[in-house]
Amino acid sequence: MGNLLRAFLIRCAEELPENVHKLNLFQDFRSDKTIRAVVHRAKSILAAAHTFFNPESKHARLKGVEVHERVARVFVEQVLERQPGEVLTLTSAYLYFCEYLRGRGMVPVKRSIFKGMFAPLIRDAFDLGLRNDVIDQNTNHQTAGWKGLRVQEVQEMAEKGSNS
Repeated sequence: MGNLLRAFLIRCAEELPENVHKLNLFQDFRSDKTIRAVVHRAKSILAAAHTFFNPESKHARLKGVEVHERVARVFVEQVLERQPGEVLTLTSAYLYFCEYLRGRGMVPVKRSIFKGMFAPLIRDAFDLGLRNDVIDQNTNHQTAGWKGLRVQEVQEMAEKGSNS
């Protein structure tokens, strides 16, 4: 932003008539100190509150972590279900969610963002905390995940969608 402002100041100086003193436009107004102050001021004037784009807000950006969190809320509500005896590992939940995002033309999130986003959503929706002692059925090793939770089958999701 600072470089753009510097370029505008040069363009302004070029547009001025020859008899106008232009030294300030070239030297003083384009200094690092002045540009930083202007950019800082612009940020403070244009900044939105941290709640402006949160997932519960009516305001939405085209890109941003809250977009993925909104989709994650729908995923948790519509795709996950309680099932005693079942285990949903963090890895498999992440892979299902990435596939869910790709199906909607969205870019998958990083796994670290996924973990921080999903653990509270599942806790709120199902009252289940992320555990580090669940046994992965494929590797037979302990891993992070949720006991008593599963991803619905594709056919079950389609039936729910047609009944709604």
